[in-house]
Amino acid sequence: MNFSYFKYLVYRAFINPLFYLTSLVLNLFCFSGFFISGNFFTQNGSTDLSLLFNFISYFSVILIPLFTFDSYSENNLSLPFSPWHKILSTFFSIIFELFASLIPLFIFPLFLLQFGSVDFAQYFAGFFFIFLYFSLAVSFSIFIFEIFEKSLQALIISVVFLFVINFSYIFALSFLQNKVFSSIFKFFSFSWHFDSASKGILDSRDVFYFLFLTLLFIILALFSKLKKCGKVFFKESKTSFFFILLILIFGFLNSTRYYFRKDLTSQKKYTISEYSKEVLNSFNEKIEISYFISPVLKSLYPDFKRIEDFLVEFSRNKNIRLKIVVPDEEKQDSLLKNYGIYPRQIQRKSHNKTEFIDVYSSIVIEKSGTWKIIPFVFKSEDLEYNLLLKILELSRKKERVLNVVHSLSFDFFEYYSYLNSFLEENGFTVKNIPLTDENFYENLSKSSLTLVLGEENLSQKNSSDIESYLLDGNKVFFALNPYNVDFENDWHISEVKSKNLTDMIESYGLYFSSALLNDVSCARITMQSYTNLDGSPAQNYIKQLNYPFWIEILPQQNALSGLTLFWPAALTLPENAFPVLYSSNLSYLVDADFENPENLFEVNAFKLEEIGFNPKKSVQKNFPVAAFFSGNVKPLYSEKDESFVQFLLITDPLFCADLMLGYIGNDLNPLRNLDFMLTSL
Repeated sequence: MNFSYFKYLVYRAFINPLFYLTSLVLNLFCFSGFFISGNFFTQNGSTDLSLLFNFISYFSVILIPLFTFDSYSENNLSLPFSPWHKILSTFFSIIFELFASLIPLFIFPLFLLQFGSVDFAQYFAGFFFIFLYFSLAVSFSIFIFEIFEKSLQALIISVVFLFVINFSYIFALSFLQNKVFSSIFKFFSFSWHFDSASKGILDSRDVFYFLFLTLLFIILALFSKLKKCGKVFFKESKTSFFFILLILIFGFLNSTRYYFRKDLTSQKKYTISEYSKEVLNSFNEKIEISYFISPVLKSLYPDFKRIEDFLVEFSRNKNIRLKIVVPDEEKQDSLLKNYGIYPRQIQRKSHNKTEFIDVYSSIVIEKSGTWKIIPFVFKSEDLEYNLLLKILELSRKKERVLNVVHSLSFDFFEYYSYLNSFLEENGFTVKNIPLTDENFYENLSKSSLTLVLGEENLSQKNSSDIESYLLDGNKVFFALNPYNVDFENDWHISEVKSKNLTDMIESYGLYFSSALLNDVSCARITMQSYTNLDGSPAQNYIKQLNYPFWIEILPQQNALSGLTLFWPAALTLPENAFPVLYSSNLSYLVDADFENPENLFEVNAFKLEEIGFNPKKSVQKNFPVAAFFSGNVKPLYSEKDESFVQFLLITDPLFCADLMLGYIGNDLNPLRNLDFMLTSL
């Protein structure tokens, strides 16, 4: 094939200042959108690339017609190339220019690695579908430019049509009660078919959608080009064109019936785990799962499409029977109320009125005449865990008991009031064991799992009992810190009175830092002050500040949603312990001022802002803040022999306190700290 026309078009683009200007705007738009819309440097921040891919697709609505306009800015009818050669050269030259303009975005994940982990499977899947997305949009623009004589007119029409097609499924909000309109808008929406890929899911239906329409528009553009060149189409040519079109249509229809979905994410967030398969295969009777989903949700929002796809994958197991139910009829509403399920409402705006529509996305799991429900499902990421939890609750003959031992400087039942109800909602029976219990060890031993919060008032006898409990083969989730924070008052920090558990854990080889962590990835808090920094009276003022002692753990393998830790310490780990959570590589340690034992650290947010980040230029790197220990230990307190123990340690006993959860609450995941604890238990 002769590439001279392709080279000519690329050369013209690269000497045109418009290419560099639009490329610059594209990158600035995507970078700013990712950081600002994603609240990157707040507790909601994430290294998830789906938002980046979405912004690329948004801007391409303008960028692709502009690049096509540049390619058609001079008449090429007189050039000595065949029509198909011109069409294909124009197509591939624009694709080449688009990817050249994306070069800064290709290397952007390397920057994100400074703040957290990046899923490179999502990266490759996303850019593969960006290529398919570009191919479709470019072929469509070329078709528009071929059927309209005036380039400026074609430019405007291309932008308008690409905008409408790209976001057409959003327009369906005006037609919530019309299934035909919803289906049409969903089918033609580029964004709808791009959504799964942006999350790292390869769906053959979406691949064939982009390939089918790309080929269709290229053929239509070629047909239009041939007509411009004076080509007369005889009956045989029209018949051939009709059969090619028919083959494409039937191929596409079959691709929607026979398809595959592949989860390319490194953590297989959308794949059934081997553990789940083993649990399901162990049952001797069928489990029936009914998914009640309102059509309007499935037709408008891609997340609900993924929920249904995940349930279909889950039901491939021989012991699972799945029913997808449309709860439109009154008798189904009554049935759902009997299960304890009630509708949620979504807002619908149309013409001059606003109304609310009842919708369902609910799951009922039934086994042996009993059932469990998930009242409303809005994402697929944690669906496997919730399904398996409910199934195990149906099958378990004895309850799951969790001991809670609290040794804090403040009232546990006042400041951790939500913890017990959250655990019980998720299948645990919680037993709070007081330190003064005469049968402390015996009551601990009634369950194989214990949560220990703090050690302020823990006696050596309590610590010895906990160690013996560990040596018996039971598991413990420790939430400890060598310092005590008076978070009820002015947040001053002092050493804990009792370090019996700390001494025990450090005798196993895990060491707490004597300093506390600060991190550039931190919570942004609202503070109110009535005094100046020197202590003199001042007018009341409110200010939002970055507070580096409250570090934001960005999404990583063991905390997919991230979490927030409050005044955490760092850990030094032996060979038989591995980090579960770690800070960003821009975190550093702040040393304690032991000459001021009642206020070991400067915690005033206003003073910290004045001092600035890392004023002493301390070493910045990743620090472990939670770890899992598994190995043989020599007891410190217990008289038992050396034994194998397992436990998890996080350096913040406040991470699940009500008041702190209130500080970090957000619309996306207000309970992500508790979610981490739940999955760790």
